[in-house]
Amino acid sequence: MRTSFITVLGVILFFACQREEMPVKSEQQNPSISLVSPNGIRIANNLKDINNQTSEAHFDFFKSRKECNVESIVYEKVESGFVANVKYKTSDGESHTFLMGNAKVKFVGTKISYLSKAGGRTNDTGGGTWTVTCSGPSCCTPTFNLLTNQASCPCVQTANRVGASAVPEESCKMEVKQSN
Repeated sequence: MRTSFITVLGVILFFACQREEMPVKSEQQNPSISLVSPNGIRIANNLKDINNQTSEAHFDFFKSRKECNVESIVYEKVESGFVANVKYKTSDGESHTFLMGNAKVKFVGTKISYLSKAGGRTNDTGGGTWTVTCSGPSCCTPTFNLLTNQASCPCVQTANRVGASAVPEESCKMEVKQSN
């Protein structure tokens, strides 16, 4: 009897003391948003952190302080590092998209503005992280081309509208912020 009591107590203690890694609470609330890239890089600790990073990026590019909520993150398949396409909505309902990453890419376009603290202009990232957004007509969308490892801001028309005039790509301006 004493042996079975000790065995049962041992089994209970074994399972009670096992540590189980639980997903971050905010990831449980929105499981469609993964904060870990396919290469295993965690881009934020939780949804609150990525929302704060997004609000900071929004301010850097638009000079407007707004609370931002990430709606989706789509990762590009790169050999090393990560490239993420982040879609978010501001507190007043505006929808925006930006790219973020630390993979080596080439920024291409006719109008590129660098918001780097380092000061020097370079088209290739040499390390650290970067964010890219586009300004101009609503069709200007940050994109990443896996075949060429290039980030750009083309005018992407979502639907052909009767009577709609084509927007020249020169109307889109790419803004790049690089940090170490």
